[in-house]
Amino acid sequence: MFEDGQRQNIRLFRHEDTPVSVGLAVDNSSSMRRKRAKVTDAALAFVRSSNPQDQMFVVKFNDRVILGFPAATLFSASPSELENFLNGVSASGRTALYDAVEEGLAHLKVTHWDR
Repeated sequence: MFEDGQRQNIRLFRHEDTPVSVGLAVDNSSSMRRKRAKVTDAALAFVRSSNPQDQMFVVKFNDRVILGFPAATLFSASPSELENFLNGVSASGRTALYDAVEEGLAHLKVTHWDR
């Protein structure tokens, strides 16, 4: 295996479901109004099939970015918490995708998982 042109030794390789941190970026703009139920269903199917120790958060975006849960809850693996947040705001406005990606990447820095 190579990294930056330098040969690297593989120190560890496992075939197991290790916990990860995941940010779900959800377009909440007006153009998604009719698709919201399908987006929520897909996100919840993903959460339900994930490792129970995974840390997840949601970044909803339209004209502005709405990050996560209440301040005390940075991450969750609970389908019901994620569903409540996904359904908590109606679709409206334009799409601020780049702002949502930037906010999501910044939020990943507070996780304790390596992946």
